[in-house]
Amino acid sequence: MINTLEDMVHTMLAQDNKKKPVSRSQISNAVDQIAVVLKGNVSNWPKEDLQYVTKRLEERFCIQMGEGVLFAEDYRPWVNAKKGEIDWYYSNRYERFLLNKKKFPPNVVVSMNSITDKVLDHIEDPMKDGSWKRKGLVVGHVQSGKTANYIQLINKSADAGYKVIIVLAGLLNSLRSQTQLRIDEGFIGKDSAISAISPESRFIGVGELDNRKTPVSLTNSNKDFNAALARQVMLELGSSNAPFIFVIKKNKRALESLILWLKNNNRDLQNFPMLLIDDEADHASINTQQDPEKATAINMKIRELLSLFAKSSYVGYTATPFANIFIDPEPAAEIDDLFPRDFILNLAPPDNYVGPDQVFGEDTWKNHVRLIKDYNDWLPLNHKLSHKVESLSQSLEDAVCTYVLSNAIRILRNHKDFHSSMLVNASRFTAVQNHLKAALELFVTRLKHSIANYSSSTVEMALSNTNMKRINNIFGQNFANCEFKWPLIQKTLKQAIDPVEVLAVNNRSQDILDYSRRNYPAGRHVIAVGGLNLSRGLTLEGLSVSYFLRNSVMYDTLMQMGRWFGYRDGYQDLCKIYLTSQSLDWYLHISGVLDELREEFVNMKLRNMTPKDFGLCVRTHPETLIITARNKMRSGKKVAVQVSLWGRLIETTNVYKDSGNVSANFEVCKRLIEQLGSPPKQSCEVRLKPGYFWPDVEDKKIMEFILSFRNHPKNLVTDSRPLTHFIEKMVANGINSWDVFLASTDKGLESSKLGLDGLVVKCKERTVTLDDSVESLAISGKRRRVGDYSDEAIGLEETSLKTLRVQSKDRKLSVLDYRSLRKKPLLIIHIIKPKEDASIQIAEEYLELPAYGIIFPEPGKRFDEELVEYMVNPIWWNEHYGYYIEEEEDFEDEQ
Repeated sequence: MINTLEDMVHTMLAQDNKKKPVSRSQISNAVDQIAVVLKGNVSNWPKEDLQYVTKRLEERFCIQMGEGVLFAEDYRPWVNAKKGEIDWYYSNRYERFLLNKKKFPPNVVVSMNSITDKVLDHIEDPMKDGSWKRKGLVVGHVQSGKTANYIQLINKSADAGYKVIIVLAGLLNSLRSQTQLRIDEGFIGKDSAISAISPESRFIGVGELDNRKTPVSLTNSNKDFNAALARQVMLELGSSNAPFIFVIKKNKRALESLILWLKNNNRDLQNFPMLLIDDEADHASINTQQDPEKATAINMKIRELLSLFAKSSYVGYTATPFANIFIDPEPAAEIDDLFPRDFILNLAPPDNYVGPDQVFGEDTWKNHVRLIKDYNDWLPLNHKLSHKVESLSQSLEDAVCTYVLSNAIRILRNHKDFHSSMLVNASRFTAVQNHLKAALELFVTRLKHSIANYSSSTVEMALSNTNMKRINNIFGQNFANCEFKWPLIQKTLKQAIDPVEVLAVNNRSQDILDYSRRNYPAGRHVIAVGGLNLSRGLTLEGLSVSYFLRNSVMYDTLMQMGRWFGYRDGYQDLCKIYLTSQSLDWYLHISGVLDELREEFVNMKLRNMTPKDFGLCVRTHPETLIITARNKMRSGKKVAVQVSLWGRLIETTNVYKDSGNVSANFEVCKRLIEQLGSPPKQSCEVRLKPGYFWPDVEDKKIMEFILSFRNHPKNLVTDSRPLTHFIEKMVANGINSWDVFLASTDKGLESSKLGLDGLVVKCKERTVTLDDSVESLAISGKRRRVGDYSDEAIGLEETSLKTLRVQSKDRKLSVLDYRSLRKKPLLIIHIIKPKEDASIQIAEEYLELPAYGIIFPEPGKRFDEELVEYMVNPIWWNEHYGYYIEEEEDFEDEQ
């Protein structure tokens, strides 16, 4: 009855409020109204049932989604002029499906329609005469629903007249099959697997709403396009008025088979307009795969496929802003390759999306993250293919208990027929993954046995069992603020664990990750063990617990492995992520970098920048040093990476750990401060914080400081040679004075090593980790920062800050807002005291560590001028970062 109440209220609200937001009071009134219809009186309903339905509907209807930021060049709009002429059959049907079947928030569906109209408008009118080529890119967020976005684009393009639609659904069979199922449901309207083997049609998804029109699909959820299929299919594109759709793996053989069929079985191919959607587009450009020959082959086949059609539009979708499609610095590649020269759309996620900010925000990560500390003896990060896993670490067993508890709480919250998943991504080797599966199955069996015997006992008797006591302890650690008490949780554990199964998700396993309602109408509950298969595009439904034991600093790899991002309505508070402190540091850092990049996208849009400018902005960001260097290292030669430092913050986040270098850097800092003399009296007209401020310092003193400071080579961006070269360029542009700030704190211990007469400097505390492989100490504050957000305002005039706050209204000022006010670069000297609870034994010689940061002003001219060139040596690279770079699973395993 409770489901009927929810469905009826949803239908009423969706029909009455298609184009406008729904308020909470409207939802409450509608719940009461339908409750009376069903039971005669509101009082006949349990109060908690009405509250549950109201909350569920609020989560659905009160969600907003922005339309993102779009960069375009040579744009001629056409959609609005032809809207009245086009029969929007497919897209209207899909909209009804999203609202009525998938229960999408109406506001989100309205925004998605507007976004896909924009994309359709920026490709090309398929009815336009002549030859034309369009290339664009849509940048989304990991697990943010970009598949739903491009399925709506497929529907609209079919309505507009695109005859051939090709979807490149990633590199893996599992992802291609999952994508095919979603396109079956959202566009084709039939179960393609059944249609392929039987004349009987089984209508699903949109087909259950309206099946008057059906696209022609020559692939299905069980079979990719291959050479045998190419020989069997006798259809021609011109033999049907319906659009043709192909969902194929991004694989050389599949692409060759499709190209062969298109060439041999279709006359007048040049007359058919074609849309190619490249999912995971950062895996389509030349240098994304470890084997450059294989990557080139895939890239060449995509380009050959596009060349078959005189009228073609290419739209890439990616969730990685630092995707390689931005980073290729060869101008020829931008002209001839897959560079999105016509448009780039940076999507905004709905406000119920749980992304890096929510998971790894400065104030939120402790709610979600649990650190793995017991892996070295059990499963080292750099283990070999032959490594045997015969049991589980305590942390992984704890994670399994957490998963079972989260299921129990969701059951008690009346979540109906829900899917739930736990991710275990701990090895790149399929053999090790299969060992892990066996060990997990054994542990889950033991838990099931204990729970079956004790969950219905008294609390005292249940806690006499070791496993039950352990689950109770984990409940106290992870869910102490849960609305349910242990006795009720204990009684629900059997229902929570009985349906749980362990799957190995790789191509050496027969396990199938299937969440279809036809096979699992009551939901499926899965512990999924894998590597590459779980790192790219694959969705784990109802993911609540993740165990992530991988070794990478690659931004694209880390973000794609983050399957925990997505939508967690009703159980976000239950989600936990187990990972190493090193991975946590990188995720905190990346989260900050991505925030800054998105802020920059908005600023660039206001300055009417083009896709090429956008690509150059990403390509020249200091953070791309690691990525670009890795991708170009295969040549074995030194790599030149061009970077813009305008409007950037750079810091020495890694310092030497030996006393000689630490002492030398203290002397460099002391010498500069003594040269500056006593700091002038602080003015109330300038924003400051605890510390000492010197305005208008000549550039020569700064140059001497940077050249003398012993920069650890792991700090690529503070390498003194390119950095001083950039300063020389600034001087040539008339910027020859700096502000200098010596940071202090209100509460810290006084520095005993700086030894400055008359200046009391209290140290800033930071977590410091030891990296024996490169003889360095990593200063890892929140988001991998030496300084903090408040540093951005140092030295800025209060009147300018006041004006900026007025202009920004209620919006929090970004780092780019502050840097837009800065007229001179700011050098900040930090004295760091490692936290006592740091993960290293603090030796006497580095109880205090000198470090510095520089905030550069925004440029007065175009941001791409005065680039600075960094040279990266492959031997150096392997020494300092090779430890952190993983190869993917054996590529042959994933064919």
